[in-house]
Amino acid sequence: MRKPRQDEQKYSLLKFQEKPPSLTKQMPRLLSKQQITESRYKNNLLQRKLIENNVAIYKSMSAFVKNFITSSSKQLLNTDQQLMKSQVTMQSALCSLKSSQENMKQLHEKNKYIFTTNFLPNINL
Repeated sequence: MRKPRQDEQKYSLLKFQEKPPSLTKQMPRLLSKQQITESRYKNNLLQRKLIENNVAIYKSMSAFVKNFITSSSKQLLNTDQQLMKSQVTMQSALCSLKSSQENMKQLHEKNKYIFTTNFLPNINL
């Protein structure tokens, strides 16, 4: 392996003593999106109006979608509650119908018994 020359050693030492260029500069200030947009298009009235209209359209569409979803979810909730009430009513009706069916069976058995028995005794003449 060859030995570095003296001027190469000086250069390498100077290289490590210097600060990297990124640290010597100040960090740029962070800007908001609105500030960036304003600075980019501040001289162009048409661009500013276009951006304002786009923002207005975005806000109105967002509000429309939010209202639509809110009203739809309320309607679904009301429909679900009505279906639950209907289900309870139908279960109650089912219980009543089963009870009525049992009562009808008992009535049928009693009628069958009544019609098959002899009320009048046999009369011989």
